[in-house]
Amino acid sequence: MYDTYDISKPYFGLVVTVLILLFARAGGYMIEQTITNDSLSRPQEEHAYLCLYGHFYQPPREDPFTGIIPVEPGATPYANYNEKISAECYRPNAEVGNFEAISYDLGPTLAAWLENAHPEVYRQILAADYQHRMRYGVGNALAQALPPSL
Repeated sequence: MYDTYDISKPYFGLVVTVLILLFARAGGYMIEQTITNDSLSRPQEEHAYLCLYGHFYQPPREDPFTGIIPVEPGATPYANYNEKISAECYRPNAEVGNFEAISYDLGPTLAAWLENAHPEVYRQILAADYQHRMRYGVGNALAQALPPSL
């Protein structure tokens, strides 16, 4: 029916815009087992739903004259921030199936970079959207304009 996640555990430094929407209906608590923080108030009704939205974007980092991403010391031990965030966020989220479970957008500059630099991660993300379409009849990836309106 619905997938549930333990929100007390970190999910690989997921850099996302998170929208939390709680809707109440009759029945049992869906997220009762996952929300343990006493500072959070429980819904008075029987059902509660959690909606996560991921905004995955990396700006172009390539040198406009060489087309090469320069070494970025702040990204150590990785060569640049694209590699760092890929290793800490995009790859782990793709491997555990989060792209199949959440609504998200994948920026065009990031998608193009992933397709070239980490094609296996790019394929996992495409496969996750396909699996979501097969399961629910609609994909969960949203289009992002170029450039983003952030």
